[in-house]
Amino acid sequence: MNKPSLEELKNVFDSKTYSRGFNYYKNGHVCLGVKKDDKLWGEVYGTGYAPYKVQVDFNDKISSRCNCPVGYMCKHGVALILKWINCKEDFLDIDLFKSNLKDKGKDELLDMILSVVVDDPFKITLFTSSKTKTEKVIDLNAIKKRVNHTNLDYYDYDPVYKVVSELEPVKNSAQNLKPEDAVYVYITLINKCLELYMEIQDAYALEDLIEECVEDCCNSLKLFSGDEPIYLKEIIDLVLLEDYGFEVANILFAMATKNNIQIIVEELQAQIKQLEGAELPNHYKRGKLINIIYHLYHYLGLKEEALIAISKMELENKDDYLRLGKALISTKKYEEALMYIKEGVRLEDVDFRLDELFLTL
Repeated sequence: MNKPSLEELKNVFDSKTYSRGFNYYKNGHVCLGVKKDDKLWGEVYGTGYAPYKVQVDFNDKISSRCNCPVGYMCKHGVALILKWINCKEDFLDIDLFKSNLKDKGKDELLDMILSVVVDDPFKITLFTSSKTKTEKVIDLNAIKKRVNHTNLDYYDYDPVYKVVSELEPVKNSAQNLKPEDAVYVYITLINKCLELYMEIQDAYALEDLIEECVEDCCNSLKLFSGDEPIYLKEIIDLVLLEDYGFEVANILFAMATKNNIQIIVEELQAQIKQLEGAELPNHYKRGKLINIIYHLYHYLGLKEEALIAISKMELENKDDYLRLGKALISTKKYEEALMYIKEGVRLEDVDFRLDELFLTL
């Protein structure tokens, strides 16, 4: 198998993923590498104690899979490939191992299998009938107490690593829960991580954990069989709390269907009314929620419904007029769009995006 060039690697992985994967390789996160034909397997440590399992295929083009929340073409794949490029001799070769096995007798092979099982009794399942995976039932209140008990005050050295090391097992435990219980665990973790994130700097490992929890939460919602939105208020609270680019709003998109979109939108609208009625209205958060409503409808292919929803909102600033103008244009109602855009341009606050849209009509 030919080694890929660094240029090839940079072309197939985005720059952020490549950079993080390079850091993982450089810092020794790759703990195991195995090669067979045009494939690599490996174990790469992330933010917790247990490493992620990675597979890379060089057959037609470079592709990688992983049991991390990203799942495909992730930084763990980059780290494993870089290890192969730079330290090929550290990889176990299955083809060579297979040829060596052919020279061994039955008794030798039996002794090898028994030694594996004695060292790790759970591996007996590899040589017996397939096991049935069961969903665990846990005390969610106990999980919440455990998560909320985690604070920076306890640690005077490398607090981020120790906090992540404490919370990572909780995240991993959610993988075998019912989807609705897993969602609760991820929401609880995200809330706590965001709280801690606001208190510290250089929280690279904590950023990874938040992103992984968001991704896992989205995946769990896609597995959830019910149409009724779950933990909707809690998720909206997270959306309002988060403003660091972690894309927590993706959780709402993961749960949205044509059957439940109205319930989600009504809750978002209720939150908007609260923000508008507050003693000190938060225009930024208000605009954020209105944008989510608009894009949720678009995500489900409901352009007309998106227009109707935001048409009912008060037009308070240029951002509101810009949003409505774009919605009207998307439904080819150009004259009406121009009317509202003209009104918005006359407002005193500055928003060059609205002026540019006006000039294009």
